[in-house]
Amino acid sequence: MTVHELRTRHDDSKRGESKRGDASDGAVLADQVGGRLSRVDGPAKITGAAKYAVEQQLDGLSHAVLVESTIAAGKVRSIDTAAAEAAPGVVLVLTPDNALRLNTATDWLGTPPPDVPYCPLARNITFSGQHVAAVVAESFEQAVAAAALVRVAYDETPAIVDLSDAKAGDGIPIDAMTKEWGDAQAAFAAAPVRICAAYNTPREYQAPMEPHGLIAHWRGDRLTVWEPSQS
Repeated sequence: MTVHELRTRHDDSKRGESKRGDASDGAVLADQVGGRLSRVDGPAKITGAAKYAVEQQLDGLSHAVLVESTIAAGKVRSIDTAAAEAAPGVVLVLTPDNALRLNTATDWLGTPPPDVPYCPLARNITFSGQHVAAVVAESFEQAVAAAALVRVAYDETPAIVDLSDAKAGDGIPIDAMTKEWGDAQAAFAAAPVRICAAYNTPREYQAPMEPHGLIAHWRGDRLTVWEPSQS
């Protein structure tokens, strides 16, 4: 039983107890807010019974491992995949030259996407660890071994490593993401108190329980994806 299935069954069991807008809503909230509640998927996670995305068992599953850039800024000059393609169990090696082009999605601000198709494997490197190739093999171990055989040559350029550096140079152009409403300057001017400070946050995040990875399964014209996602 997956975590999602546990949560769904819990939601179904509660669905008949009260409806949104019923007089019973207040009583339900009174029991929940400040009360001791069991997390629906908590026992499964702490006992190791929870099934994560990459633990789904499917017949005929192939495994893909990504090749990441070893530079932080520059361009990919060439990619040599000959040794990887000849490695045991390798099904396919994807690079920017043969990877599928995808429709570019709208960003989180709702900005209309550009007409240029999106390629998930990049030739223009804008950060260290950017995905430049992918190796597909019959087993995970074979994919890892073959990915190490991919040879990438770069034309490296100076990297900007923090936000203060970006103010001093051209940097790497990116698409602007802006959303404006109201009059912020007027609000600042009218505020009785203003606090000016700079805060630094690390690039790490606080969700280490599940590694990056997903499983995609085609069944006819229907695609099922298992992934650790908050969307």
